[in-house]
Amino acid sequence: MDDPRASGQEHLSRTVGLCAHCAHVQVIVSDKGSRFYQCRLSFIDARFPRYPPLPVIECAGYTPGFGQS
Repeated sequence: MDDPRASGQEHLSRTVGLCAHCAHVQVIVSDKGSRFYQCRLSFIDARFPRYPPLPVIECAGYTPGFGQS
């Protein structure tokens, strides 16, 4: 049986990229429901953009994790 969460995770991986599963992400949800993926590494290292263009397919700071919403 297919897990509906798997297709959602696959969609996030395609549209958001590495940020979807990075320990350094902070997901910001606007009042209108838009989601923004903020890189918390940007606060301590200028190499990382605060809101990287998505999807991120390569990142020197990527750390596998669940991120924080």
